[in-house]
Amino acid sequence: MTCASRYYLVIWRSNTLRSFFWRCSRTVAVARAQDPPPKIGPFVVDLHATVPKHLSSPPLAASHDVVVAELPGRGLGVQVGGQVYFFRWRAVTFGIGGEYAAGRGRKSPPDRQGSSSASDATALRETEEKFSSRVRRCRSDFGTGHGWSYISGGIGQSTWSVIPVGRAGLRVRCPRG
Repeated sequence: MTCASRYYLVIWRSNTLRSFFWRCSRTVAVARAQDPPPKIGPFVVDLHATVPKHLSSPPLAASHDVVVAELPGRGLGVQVGGQVYFFRWRAVTFGIGGEYAAGRGRKSPPDRQGSSSASDATALRETEEKFSSRVRRCRSDFGTGHGWSYISGGIGQSTWSVIPVGRAGLRVRCPRG
């Protein structure tokens, strides 16, 4: 094979490849009839089950007149939120809403049937720990119904209590903010 025939073979191959890619690019159609992305709906409701881990520290136990062994460790809870959207400006949707969260843990003392030792004088009591929170908030969502991000801010009130069963509990109100 001569040098000139090699040169023409390279040009023929490169032109063939160019022609192939050009033809492939012309067969791809542009989708011009797509629907616009869906808007964010007029409201949203959110529901979660939670497993809160309650504190078990000596200062906490001392402040509530219980021993650390009486404090519950984990509990069960629920979190419910809702949002109503009332105004849309360009890609931003504005709304107001709220959220309620509640959790409760309970610890029962172990059974000591038939035990008459001196340790019975310091028998453990059943204790319940509760937490609840209510929040009002404003929210701004950015995006469409396919996915969005948001910025939210609100103010609320929380209540937390540790109560030995059979006694009125000491409630601690958390400050607003």
